Amino acid sequence: MRDASLTDLWYNCLMAEQKDPKILGVESGEGVKVLQFPGARETHDAVSKTLEESKAEGAKTLKDYMKELEALKDSPVSAEKLKNLKMILLFLGKFVDVKTDKILLKSLPGEAVGEAHATFVEIDPVLLRQGDLSVFRHALVHEYVVHLKKGLDHEGLAEVETMRITGDAAMDYEAMTQNTLQVVGLLNKDKEKAILRAVELYSNGKYDELFAEFEVAYAAKYPEKVKRNSDAALNTFQLAFPELHVAMDGKWEFDNGIPETYAELDEAD
Repeated sequence: MRDASLTDLWYNCLMAEQKDPKILGVESGEGVKVLQFPGARETHDAVSKTLEESKAEGAKTLKDYMKELEALKDSPVSAEKLKNLKMILLFLGKFVDVKTDKILLKSLPGEAVGEAHATFVEIDPVLLRQGDLSVFRHALVHEYVVHLKKGLDHEGLAEVETMRITGDAAMDYEAMTQNTLQVVGLLNKDKEKAILRAVELYSNGKYDELFAEFEVAYAAKYPEKVKRNSDAALNTFQLAFPELHVAMDGKWEFDNGIPETYAELDEAD
């Protein structure tokens, strides 16, 4: 039985649009299956809001939440949750400087579980209702470490990098994740080096170099596909990075409006 505490009351008030935590999950890289994570995904507003605006909408900082748990440390449930959260923060601390007052817990619309803004992130508190907090850790790495701290603003690549850091394998996360892996996976035989290379090139706006390296690797691995369709590599790259397009000067650049239709891989892919 869960403790009847101030923390529980906060949950009940904040969870007006409840998500069922039973449908959220990831699969451990060590093969320990947690829960399906089919529809949940982060969302990014076109215009980032301020920390004060988010708090005014009912958000609470992770710092304050952990203080509440500390005050309830006589409760075995609260003590265990606090211990697990501290372990997660230690893990994140290996990659970035973590500020718990920049992590807000706020109920998000639809199936969204996290959102990164200019100086802080929002994570839906429904993820804290799971016992082992695997999905909370995954979402926090994706939003705080990859989007906020690393400044990587591409969903598929951000999720691939999150999977590399956590060892998790997102299940049915987004089609873009799989599309991105088709590009990233060819950059190096070493999976980790391939991901790091893609993150490095994309983060630094070296889109031409990213495509050039992928195109060479694609042609080497799929010569018959290239023979049938000279644009095969380009189509695959465009599926992974639909926000990019080839400008008049022949270089890749951001498209102001992501096209509504994308190139499709041929059926043999």
